[in-house]
Amino acid sequence: MKKLGWGILSTGAMSNWFCSDFHAVHNGDLVAVCSRSQERADAFASQYDIPETYNKYQSMLADPNVDIVYISSPRTAHKQNILDALAAGKHVLCEKPIVTSLSDMEEVVEAANNSGKFLAEALWTWHLPVLRKAKEWIDTGSIGERLHVKVDFGFPIPYSPKQHQYDLDDAGGVVREMGIYPVAIAKYFIGSDPDTIHVIHQNAPNGVEDDVIAILNHGNVTATLSSSMKCHLNNDAHIIGTKGHIVIPQALKCREAMLYQMDDIIEHYKADRTELGYHYQAIQAGEDIANGLTQSSVVSLSDSRTFQHHMELILNEIRKNDKKSIQTSPLSLD
Repeated sequence: MKKLGWGILSTGAMSNWFCSDFHAVHNGDLVAVCSRSQERADAFASQYDIPETYNKYQSMLADPNVDIVYISSPRTAHKQNILDALAAGKHVLCEKPIVTSLSDMEEVVEAANNSGKFLAEALWTWHLPVLRKAKEWIDTGSIGERLHVKVDFGFPIPYSPKQHQYDLDDAGGVVREMGIYPVAIAKYFIGSDPDTIHVIHQNAPNGVEDDVIAILNHGNVTATLSSSMKCHLNNDAHIIGTKGHIVIPQALKCREAMLYQMDDIIEHYKADRTELGYHYQAIQAGEDIANGLTQSSVVSLSDSRTFQHHMELILNEIRKNDKKSIQTSPLSLD
């Protein structure tokens, strides 16, 4: 199988983590990197032994050795970056959230369909063996009927309106910055859209949400999803059923999972890897493209639509809460 030539757009943290695992990608090579700063592109290329550097995205898209583009630019740039890459005949793996609205999602899906090229969201956690093992326990009835899914992701990020996590012009806020992870893990273990949703949140000084608890009712299953840029949460995932429960400590790293019945661990699964885990999605993209697929066999475009939909439901509740807080006074016990 021909190895895919990967072009890396942006030299930020996500690109560093992605490329740090690339030694484990047997079906792809890093062939180019692009940054707005030639100096940063050169330094990144030196660190990961990438032969070509660019300071203009269109120049990298014209490189015939680039088969697929990994996009980790600012989230509000994702849509245009995707459209440009597809128009240039490149496959695309784009960081989460892949876009910032359902309407943008439909636009990039249509462009991908018209181009015949591969498009997928880089939701690396769905590719990790630990998550798959937990799903296997559920599917084989080890925890009985599912009742609760609880996922936390949060750590403090100092407030600055110019920091991209808080930047209004970059669709800032904790829901898109961190909430995508709990939303996606809940989708993995529940699958359905929620019937009802209730949200409690706090805002940063510029009005973007920076601490959110969302309670989503999916029939008989309740998802409690927490994300925060104000404090460090436990960052675990719990899937609780009538017969037992599963704990995934540090669920974003997904290095182990424990299956409990009452207080006893009856099975303990540990990942056999030294890498962070970003290589799985790159390998999968290569295999899917080799098999003629135009979307991921693990994280479909329908899944990505669902992530967008659930985040928009949460954000809509936040907007309603903000509107109510302006119109009402604090609760009284009198």
